[in-house]
Amino acid sequence: MDLAEIVVTAGAVLLGAALAWFFFGPRQSSRAELRAGVQEVEVTVKGGYSPNVIRVRQGVPLRGGQRRTRAV
Repeated sequence: MDLAEIVVTAGAVLLGAALAWFFFGPRQSSRAELRAGVQEVEVTVKGGYSPNVIRVRQGVPLRGGQRRTRAV
């Protein structure tokens, strides 16, 4: 194996690892807050969604809101 093949192989391995982390890595999650018998959650929209995952209780009403901010 010459130097070019080693560099290309190492680059492919690093790119594969970066893609795996991006798609399957840890996600930010949040639990809905219970207020007056209703679960409430707010999602911030700024070039993406935050939190990525929302955890709620089954059978309890849910009220959701969005806060949009401009991405500069």
